[in-house]
Amino acid sequence: ASFARDSSSRLHWGAATMVDMGSKTKAMRERTKQTVRTPPKCMKIRKTTLRSALISGLKAQSGRKDIEIEEVAEVAKETMDSIPLEERAGYPLKFPKGAVDPKAWMTQGGKKIIVDFKRHYWLPDDWGQGVKTTNP
Repeated sequence: ASFARDSSSRLHWGAATMVDMGSKTKAMRERTKQTVRTPPKCMKIRKTTLRSALISGLKAQSGRKDIEIEEVAEVAKETMDSIPLEERAGYPLKFPKGAVDPKAWMTQGGKKIIVDFKRHYWLPDDWGQGVKTTNP
């Protein structure tokens, strides 16, 4: 499917080409045919999509009214929830003796810290990276 323009310059779903219906002659209309990419039927899930879903969920859980919460696709939320903490980029690569498991990460104030989908390049292998909500 593709878009086609009618004489009022509105886009309509059509067959496989885009035709400028405002042209003077049929010959001119035939010369102006162009192939148009169709919109994707499925959403690509990327690392940034998952991180956006994580941040959006944390903002929504915080209950704050002074920040803007970005809408995220439901499939991104479901995919984010299905990925175990151990497979996220922010999970420590090595565990030194006596280290706290990221599943149990908490702030001193008792807020849960969630393993991030992002990992800064300078972070040592025995460190992890997580995100948490802030106080209003």
